[in-house]
Amino acid sequence: SSGINAETGLIAPAERRLSVWQAAWEVDENKLKCWLSFPGPAFSPGGTPQPSFDRLPPSLAVFSPLERDTLLYTGYGMYQEVIFYNFISKTTTRKLSLAHWAVSMVVVPGSNLLVIGTHDRLVTILDYTSGTFQDYVAHCGEVGVVSYWEGKGVVVSGSGSALALWKLRV
Repeated sequence: SSGINAETGLIAPAERRLSVWQAAWEVDENKLKCWLSFPGPAFSPGGTPQPSFDRLPPSLAVFSPLERDTLLYTGYGMYQEVIFYNFISKTTTRKLSLAHWAVSMVVVPGSNLLVIGTHDRLVTILDYTSGTFQDYVAHCGEVGVVSYWEGKGVVVSGSGSALALWKLRV
């Protein structure tokens, strides 16, 4: 049966595990639809042994607005990439390489655009159907928050105490 609807949710903790849940509020029940673990190296991005998860890029996941039952995942793994995973067929359908580790991510509803904030002060707008992207520098530090203001067509990015607004023309 089809998996994504208004009652479907994602949980993505730091240790590269991801769960997809289906809520049935009328019977006060939540069902686990899918549990995923993504492989990762035993060393940090700088090459030192990995003592804990506190300084690694976070696990991030969103549902694709264009590909039913597909989620987009990125996190600290073997490669800097976005993984497209269909949780009904339980297969990775494709991967897109990233130039930088993602620390925040949002998908623009009704489009094929993914907005990624990086540790390297960049906001990346990625067309995830073609793989093309554009990087923008607007912050003095890690871009820990990206969000989409749907009514205005604006991406909001944040770093420390600074916010930037980006008007998207889709």
